[in-house]
Amino acid sequence: GYFCNSTNWGNKKTYNQILNEIREIATYCDQNDWDSIWFSEHHFSHEGMEICPNPILLSSDIAARTNKIRIGQAASIITFWNPIRAAEDIALLDQLSNGRVEAGVGRGIYGREALNMNADADMKDQAKNFRLFEETLTIIKKAWTEKFFNHQGEFYTYPAPNFEWEHDMSPPSSEFMDLDTKILEKIESPISLEESLVELKRERPSCNFASIETINCSFGILKSVSRVNSPVTISSELTTALVRPFAVRLRHFDPELTTRSPPIRASHSPMVTRIADMSSGDLAIRQ
Repeated sequence: GYFCNSTNWGNKKTYNQILNEIREIATYCDQNDWDSIWFSEHHFSHEGMEICPNPILLSSDIAARTNKIRIGQAASIITFWNPIRAAEDIALLDQLSNGRVEAGVGRGIYGREALNMNADADMKDQAKNFRLFEETLTIIKKAWTEKFFNHQGEFYTYPAPNFEWEHDMSPPSSEFMDLDTKILEKIESPISLEESLVELKRERPSCNFASIETINCSFGILKSVSRVNSPVTISSELTTALVRPFAVRLRHFDPELTTRSPPIRASHSPMVTRIADMSSGDLAIRQ
């Protein structure tokens, strides 16, 4: 995969020039059999570092210009997002791209972003940030897998308590409301995914999971990467700390990748082909 981290050091180019360069990269990759392309989310980058604020919106533009390349977020920082909005936008993107979306999510990394986008995501309180991430991801999963759902947590409650629903064009149903009190008890899930995220697992480290499940393409959190022609050889193990996302094509594995067992091995399974490795250790698998 190609990690397309939009940059404009020194702000020497117009934003439209940067977008056109991204489009050129994406169409080239699509026409030359790259498996995937990934976009990051960052805010307030006055120095020109990492200037894409919305990888989902950018992905919709790329989806309209390409035919087969998979389009990932590396990552959507869901601690900054309303979880319903995130679930809806990613699901709509998956429909617009005919099922080519790889949903990658993260907790955030820069304090200047977190505190100004959502005070609850402040990086100085890592425990609270992680709880927010976990709850947001839980709601997104519910929205993608249940027809109607509800949720009550530390940060979000859906539907809003004691809301009476009565609308002439919306027939009442016990699926989502109390017919006697008219209180809304569940809300409808957003647009369905073209291809569901069919399996969600928790596993550390992700390299061991990839080995066991014979996954041959990974988006992970890496300490360092050394390029040996193509494909990529990783020179150090994956970390559980949130450092810098990096998308790599793993067709052949360096046996020295990690000292943990079982060792990484080459894999070419047609059934399980992609893994999105989030900073929390949650893994979203497509089949």
